[in-house]
Parts: sequence; C-alpha cells; structure tokens
Amino acid sequence: MKETCYPKETYKVSHTGFGGLIYASDFNTEHRGRKSINGSAIAMRIANDNKFDEHCRKNTENRHKLVSAMSQQS
Repeated sequence: MKETCYPKETYKVSHTGFGGLIYASDFNTEHRGRKSINGSAIAMRIANDNKFDEHCRKNTENRHKLVSAMSQQS
C-alpha cells in the first residue's frame, strides 16, 4: 500500500500585534445582555484591536522616518 505524506507547515507566532483581551463572557453563548445598536460587542472589540495595531504600526513607521531624517541632518 502506498503511503501518502503531507508536508508539515511550521506555524510561527507573531508577537507584533496586540491580539486583544478575552473575557469569560465571550464564551457564554446563553448571555442575552443588552442589544447593541452598532452590532456585536465582540466584533466591535476585534475591530478596535485592529485599529490599535494599525495605529501602533503607523507610529513605528513615523518614528523610523524621524530617526533616519535626524541622522541625515547630522
């Protein structure tokens, strides 16, 4: 019998993003709480965490640009 071999991919964790916070209530599927006009509270937190990551990325880019500009002036 011929054996099928699948290549294994290496998963590398990236610690460059915030990732967000996980609350116990996120796992409570029976929680009815108040209804949000803007949609799911969990989805809103995910979107805000992504905005935070993007903000940090832009700050890092601007910091690198400032450092390189200052080093060229010297």
